[in-house]
Amino acid sequence: MIAFHGGKSTKRSRFGKDRKEQAVGTREAAMICARSGLEYHVIDSEWKENYITPNELENLLRLSENHCSNLKTVVTISVRHTCCLSRTSSLVSVMKDHRNASLCLVAGNRTYLDEKEAERSAARRLVDAARVARKHLEDRPIFAGMERLGKKALETVKEYRLVPFLLMDKSLEDNIVRVQKVNGKGSLALYLPYLTTSDGHDATTEVMGRLWKYALRRQWVRSDLLKRGCDPTLLENTLNQNQAKGALIDNGVTDLLVNAARELSIYGTTQDFIRSFKKLKQLGINTVIGLPLREEEEQVMTFSRYLQQAQER
Repeated sequence: MIAFHGGKSTKRSRFGKDRKEQAVGTREAAMICARSGLEYHVIDSEWKENYITPNELENLLRLSENHCSNLKTVVTISVRHTCCLSRTSSLVSVMKDHRNASLCLVAGNRTYLDEKEAERSAARRLVDAARVARKHLEDRPIFAGMERLGKKALETVKEYRLVPFLLMDKSLEDNIVRVQKVNGKGSLALYLPYLTTSDGHDATTEVMGRLWKYALRRQWVRSDLLKRGCDPTLLENTLNQNQAKGALIDNGVTDLLVNAARELSIYGTTQDFIRSFKKLKQLGINTVIGLPLREEEEQVMTFSRYLQQAQER
């Protein structure tokens, strides 16, 4: 049986622009992870100004150790950010003294890059960052986001023994095959936005409302919109200005966004999650990092419980 590991993704941007508020929010998220029994806390910085500082990381790791938690803190770094190598070096200098810390290296979505960074080769920068990370973190699992990365990046994943980190997506099965052709049938991790709900509650509208920006960053969603004659950029501007609510969006576009939300996330009750987790296990996924669409402790606790139930079945 494949061991099923779980974790929480924390977006520091949710806690505002003030670094003190980000630190407080990240600390509370770490404590929630520890109380829930999850194994990983993945800190997603997105913007350069959201990166955790070495001092804050040191305090966070000591907090986890002092609470006798098995929680592992994983910091995400965009390899195309100009500060990538200096940031990687400063963080691993802290991590090497703590066994409960590691990195996740990602290409970084263009949304969070400046013009020059967006043109940089992600595959080339992944090699540089992986070399530094593996040198200092030795045998620890280091994750590598696979979004928009080709064969060269997969070869880097194999060479530096990185854990491929995939997105929940309609092409997930194809992406798993692509990774395994180069990397073999080793560990696979999945990034999964989610929302747990009670029986009788249809969360479709809420999930679409929380995920539409994320969906519009997926190329296949933008292509499908264009096929319907809908300009994704104009749609995004309209939604950002709150000029479109429900009936004001073309029904076909609404259906498209709803279907995209279903492909990119899991939401619903116990059986919805258990059924999805069972399928993920069959595909070879052994680590699921969930992004709660509501930043609530109850969501994280329920997610952890569902993972445990899926492991037992």
